[in-house]
Amino acid sequence: MLLTGVEKNIKFADVVSGGDGMKMVGVPDNTPDVSYRTAPKGWMSQRVFREYLGGRRAMNGDRHGREEHTLLDNCTSHLDEDQCENEFARLKARLVYFPANATDLCQPADSFVIAKIKYAWRRK
Repeated sequence: MLLTGVEKNIKFADVVSGGDGMKMVGVPDNTPDVSYRTAPKGWMSQRVFREYLGGRRAMNGDRHGREEHTLLDNCTSHLDEDQCENEFARLKARLVYFPANATDLCQPADSFVIAKIKYAWRRK
């Protein structure tokens, strides 16, 4: 998700990560603002994150040249801004992190998935 310019337009740029070759059912691979990236186990990784930032379809700089802000949760696979200098220079963007433990407020669908995973782990 990108927050752009003074008027605070929100641009959603989703990354879909799944197992090798996994596609989102019913969504063509050339859908604007959606970037398919995969890691072997289906999780976000630093490699997948870097590919996502470099993807022209999902990550484009503001067409008016304004600085953008990329909003991220505190996932360990997200790289720091200094680790992605080239990508952020091209996008004219900066990183802004959500506060810790804010996933349930910012990404409620993720909270449901995470809760189910934690439940399954506790049962083992």
